[in-house]
Amino acid sequence: MRGPRIPRRVHILDYVIKVQQVSKRELQRRYGDADRVVVGLWDDATLTISLLRSRPIREKRQSLLHELQHALVDLMNFEEDDH
Repeated sequence: MRGPRIPRRVHILDYVIKVQQVSKRELQRRYGDADRVVVGLWDDATLTISLLRSRPIREKRQSLLHELQHALVDLMNFEEDDH
């Protein structure tokens, strides 16, 4: 059984988060560190999550959830260390 596909948009609070699947080169360009393996990236300036297109769907889902956590923290103005 196949799970849900990666959405193009996710609604959080009053925000719409854009979700893009991009090439490794594009993700590294956005991240700015070619030596580090990055599967996903949250950009708070554009409210966009970028995911590495070439990864398996399960890994992309996990990365999407991880990046959504970062988005939620940013959008609610929490500090990562707040409880």
